Formats: sequence, structure tokens, C-alpha cells
Amino acid sequence: MIIETTLHNKTAVIALDGRMDADQAGLFEAECERVVSQGFACIVVDVARLKYVSSMGLRSFLQVAKSRQAAKGGLAIVNFGGFVKEVFDMTRLTPLFHIYETVDQALASMP
Repeated sequence: MIIETTLHNKTAVIALDGRMDADQAGLFEAECERVVSQGFACIVVDVARLKYVSSMGLRSFLQVAKSRQAAKGGLAIVNFGGFVKEVFDMTRLTPLFHIYETVDQALASMP
């Protein structure tokens, strides 16, 4: 999986490309921890190019969302579709996340 991060004011936009399985989920969590340690309380995750997410990947999304909520930050998911959306929907996790169509919409919603 390739992780690309761009920074916008107090929000980090993390774009994921490839597959998020058990081996890759930790890399996503580590990148989220890295940007939070740099003072970015809010994270937007762009999943437009994410082709696959495993149960460990779902766990990572939940962990990051929980930590952002506890820190009064935010987590949003953008470009949500395809197989990734199907997995979130099947596991009934979709309602737990803030979902936006575009990065700009998500950025505008962040505290």
C-alpha cells in the first residue's frame, strides 16, 4: 500500500493506494500517529485508490477514529466507493464515520 500525506492548515489528508491488509494496517496507523504528533488533530482519509480493506484495516480505521474523537479532533473518509464501501457496509461500520464526496467538503467540515 502506498500512503501519501498532504497537510492543510490543521488537517492532514492521507491518501491510500493499494491494499490495506494485516501487514499494511499498521503503516496507516503509524502515519496517523505521526501527523497527530505534529499537531494535526483532524485527518481526512482519501480511499479513492484503496482497492481492498481487511478486518485489520477496518480495525485501524476504528482505532484512529476513536483516538481522534477522544482528542476532540476528527476523522473523515472521502471518495468512498467500490469494494471498500461494500466491506464497510457489510460490517455495518459506515454510519460510524463522517463520509464526504470530496476532500474539499471534508476539509470544510473539520473543526
